[in-house]
Amino acid sequence: MIAAWVSLHRAAGCSLRAKKAALLENGENPTAVLDFLRQKGIRSNESEDKLVMEQVKKLNGWIMTFKDEDYPELLKEIADPPLCLFGVGDRSALSRPTIAFVGTRRPTQYGFNACSKLIRELSPAHPVIVSGMASGIDTRAHFSALENKLQTVAVMGTGLNVVYPRENRELFQSIVKNGAVVSECDPDTKPEPFRFPVRNRIISGISTGVVIVEAREKSGTLITMRLALEQNHEVFAVPGRLFDRASVSTNRAIRNGEAKLITCANDILEELIAFDILGKSDTVVPESAPGLLGYLDETARSIDELEALSGLSRNQILMEITMLEMDSRIEKNGANQFRKRV
Repeated sequence: MIAAWVSLHRAAGCSLRAKKAALLENGENPTAVLDFLRQKGIRSNESEDKLVMEQVKKLNGWIMTFKDEDYPELLKEIADPPLCLFGVGDRSALSRPTIAFVGTRRPTQYGFNACSKLIRELSPAHPVIVSGMASGIDTRAHFSALENKLQTVAVMGTGLNVVYPRENRELFQSIVKNGAVVSECDPDTKPEPFRFPVRNRIISGISTGVVIVEAREKSGTLITMRLALEQNHEVFAVPGRLFDRASVSTNRAIRNGEAKLITCANDILEELIAFDILGKSDTVVPESAPGLLGYLDETARSIDELEALSGLSRNQILMEITMLEMDSRIEKNGANQFRKRV
């Protein structure tokens, strides 16, 4: 069945939107859709399809199909999801709560520091950090995740056999050991300008929220922002200095109401908790979390109440609520109120 999925994924002459629609009409049966496309004169090259599968296998990789149980639910909901993702590393990383960090390839020191600070503050909640492994903010995001012992996922605009930029070869290997590297492209696909904006829909598509750290005028990062908005995913932006060109687009996005201003991890967590976007994961709740459970019962309590009762900082409460929710030990009841799950 994987062969049929690869053939449908690679078949030229039919858009992903049309392929998705045809799949939904045919019970997500790729063979039925392939038969229909062949009647229209649309087909893939079976020998090339086989080569692609062999190349992925040689990398000790995997092929995730649209119908697989672990295919990311958020990604499945977008208009044009990839029918196959070729990957190496831990494929289960794509099924956990994810936050994307994106930004300019020419960041300032302020941008580097802001990216590192936010990911460090998020680390107690154990999100998977998603980015595109490009130079600049992408690279900083992946390194910061690894430094804080978080899993990270790189969504490439090239094939798995083509590390771009070349200087990120060691980073590529580190991500494979502590997360996953994925691509919708054939393994030998080289970097071409048009592929990166197309790739961005996957970065935003698999992420519960997208954080824009720095973005210059006409930055490609804005494509990711607009895609996330179209996908109804949360968008956050780090405010920049008034005269800094690296922050022109982030400041404008905040001003226009396209992105929510953030200065710390709390701003991200509060928003994701408020809109029930956190989802479930295999996260193990640390020993400190049961202490918060002592202040929760069948009566719903607000974060302010928990802060007053427990004496814990607001930051610590948000982190622990995040992990307890992901572990299904508490549930939300009303506007930012929580109670112990019975």
